Amino acid sequence: MDGILPRHVKHLTTTRTLSRASADAWAAPRDDLMVLEERQDDGTLAALDGPWRHWSRRVTIEPVGPGDDDETVRLTEEVRFASAIPVFGPAFVPLITSSLRRGPMRPGKVPWWSPPARMDPESVSALTAACLIGICAGFLSTVVTRVLTFAADDFGITTIGPQSTALAVIRSGVVITLAIMALADRQGRRRLALGSLWVAAGACALCAFSPGLGAFTGAQVLTRNLSGAAVLLANVLVAEEVPSRVRAYSVGLQSMSFALGAGLVLVLLPLADLGLWGWRLVCAGAVLLVPLVMAVARHLPESKRFETAHVDPATAPRERFSMRRLWVLVALALAINVFAAPATQLQADFLKTDRGFSALWVTLFIIGTNTPAGLGVVLGGRWGDSWGRKPVAAIGMVGYATTAVMFMVSGVPMWLASLFSAVVGGLAVATIGVYGPEMFPTARRGLANGLLSAAALAGGLVGLLLAGQLADTWGYGPTFALLAIGPLLAAAIVLTLLPETAGVSLEELNRDPSAAPPS
Repeated sequence: MDGILPRHVKHLTTTRTLSRASADAWAAPRDDLMVLEERQDDGTLAALDGPWRHWSRRVTIEPVGPGDDDETVRLTEEVRFASAIPVFGPAFVPLITSSLRRGPMRPGKVPWWSPPARMDPESVSALTAACLIGICAGFLSTVVTRVLTFAADDFGITTIGPQSTALAVIRSGVVITLAIMALADRQGRRRLALGSLWVAAGACALCAFSPGLGAFTGAQVLTRNLSGAAVLLANVLVAEEVPSRVRAYSVGLQSMSFALGAGLVLVLLPLADLGLWGWRLVCAGAVLLVPLVMAVARHLPESKRFETAHVDPATAPRERFSMRRLWVLVALALAINVFAAPATQLQADFLKTDRGFSALWVTLFIIGTNTPAGLGVVLGGRWGDSWGRKPVAAIGMVGYATTAVMFMVSGVPMWLASLFSAVVGGLAVATIGVYGPEMFPTARRGLANGLLSAAALAGGLVGLLLAGQLADTWGYGPTFALLAIGPLLAAAIVLTLLPETAGVSLEELNRDPSAAPPS
């Protein structure tokens, strides 16, 4: 079995009593989301394409009994399969088994857990590794915002000024992210993503030994910005590897993975209450990421598009870099983050000061209303690949703008407004996030996405400054009603200035108009 250990191969036998026509349809070679089959000389069906390390299917059809009407038969199907999904493969076995028992998929039928198009082993491996990078980056990027106040107490800092300066210095390290992204266009996605992740994890662990705020800030400059570069490179690599109808779905999964990693910080955060030194244990939790980074090293491939463009450029399609697209996406990033950054970072202060929530209730509110956003993220990715990016992204942005309502009401309406905006706004996460990797040629894709990350950071800084000044004068409600123009403008940008990219290859999206059209 191609070197696969027998214990890794699952065996499923299904018996059904069916009409002859239904049995013949069941026994025919499959060509659906799960597998593309070819009949072998011995009558078994083997996989030509699909996310499998091993696949064989044998179907036998026999009359129900002697003298029975031939229109009713007994079908027995034996399937032996080994999933090509690394790390998370065992979790998918029950889902795969359940789907196989139902027989061939109807056209257009997509199981809730499946991507909207068939994937091969290489693209599945790339997506899995990218999700692992997302978990690591989510943890590493979130640590500083959760432990800085505890670290300041440990260092004997009693004013907010040094903390604000530290955060500003850490954010200015985005130039490191830009440099890594630009270098990846020459040196490759895999090498720099993996190297950035190792250094980021090591720097975070070293934070546990920081003698003062300066050393802590220096380590976090590397931690936050290198982990940011790693996750951006993972997004680019996956966009270059997966089928065109799976790109938004993939971004959604990576976003969920990032959120999971950020949640791991909250799990460890109670350690900070053990003493003034407790925050150091949270930083040291980065060592828990080592097995994940090692798994990334085993399963993350290099982008075939990058290899073609740099190893054999003569065979690579001619592509053009569009400055117009870059400026449109920069405007989109600014419009979104001028609202998103303050809405996220000032939410806890609003709940505490304006609504009188305790720390426990603030945590319960954020978890209770934001966790269901995962549903919107997953559905947005699936619908964005199936129905198109533009309508799903526009609906998501309009829904996200209703976050402003949360700052205007109290009680149950406040909870419902936050829940609604989180779920509907989640529709835009994947559908807008996928535009960055899609809209630029292979030779400049890394640099362009680094610039978009810097634009998002700039938009967030502007939003925080505006919200901080206006909230003191107007209050939170009117301030966020004004800032909500940002996501509404983003919806208009998507509908009017961006092309529809669902199902279109990266080569076609970025083809040089002077080049001959693809055959």
